[in-house]
Amino acid sequence: MKIVAQFVSTPRKVLYRTSRMINMVFQIGSGLILTASYIPDFSSIEGNLSQEVVFGKTSIPLQVTLLIATLAYFLSQKKFRISKS
Repeated sequence: MKIVAQFVSTPRKVLYRTSRMINMVFQIGSGLILTASYIPDFSSIEGNLSQEVVFGKTSIPLQVTLLIATLAYFLSQKKFRISKS
């Protein structure tokens, strides 16, 4: 009987899941509409067009980006453990 009780959803859980699903559909739908309706303004870069392509030029080095991402991951894991208990 205990196993069956775990799968029964309360109205609060159903409402929470439904609101999350509606939010996700809205986010994806609005992103699609905004992306489809975007028209870039090329007038500001008409004179600065270059025939040269440069690869690998970034403002933040890859190592710094990886360090920041690693710190963010471990901080989020620590916060999750604290809020879980």
